[in-house]
Amino acid sequence: MRPFPIACAAVLCVGLPGILQAQQPDLYLQLGAVWAAPLLHDDIAGQEITTQQSIAPLIRLGASLPVAPKVNVGLEATGAWGGYSADYAGSSTDLGNLTTLSFLANLDGPIVQRLRWRGGIGMIWTIPSEDAGIFLQGSSWNALFSAGLDYYVPFKPTFDFMISARADTHTLTPGQTTLVGFGGTQWVPQVSLGVGLRFRKAAKP
Repeated sequence: MRPFPIACAAVLCVGLPGILQAQQPDLYLQLGAVWAAPLLHDDIAGQEITTQQSIAPLIRLGASLPVAPKVNVGLEATGAWGGYSADYAGSSTDLGNLTTLSFLANLDGPIVQRLRWRGGIGMIWTIPSEDAGIFLQGSSWNALFSAGLDYYVPFKPTFDFMISARADTHTLTPGQTTLVGFGGTQWVPQVSLGVGLRFRKAAKP
């Protein structure tokens, strides 16, 4: 099942830049933070061991344009950086730093007034700052699925203040997880909050 969303995301991410160049898109920039569920967890001799990311700051850049009266299509890039650790028997071991880079192709539309829904598929890449832990042999591009809400507050004639909440999930490939004794693909849910500005060419209903 994993090759299908990867292929869809690749097609959208390759094709959308050309679409965005053909018109004048809305642009937005956000700062925020992301929390992720444990990357991996297991039970050893009755003691639970987990590999957990810290809450990480993020920066998000996106562009969108209308493809229907009330629906936009867009492309988004997000970078986040933080640490991760292994927790076992009440003690925590620092495993270094992680940086993630993701690209998302998405659709968004209105719910009520200034509130809009957003959903998309894409890819995420995890880059360690040192060769350690489950990323000893480097990372690969993994499938990413996202859903969320955006709220806009008019700020200037062509600027909106933007607040976003997202719920995402992405995979860890078997090649990564088997390095530390886990078999098969692991799913990692995460949630994020972001605030920023959207530049728009005209007011939206």
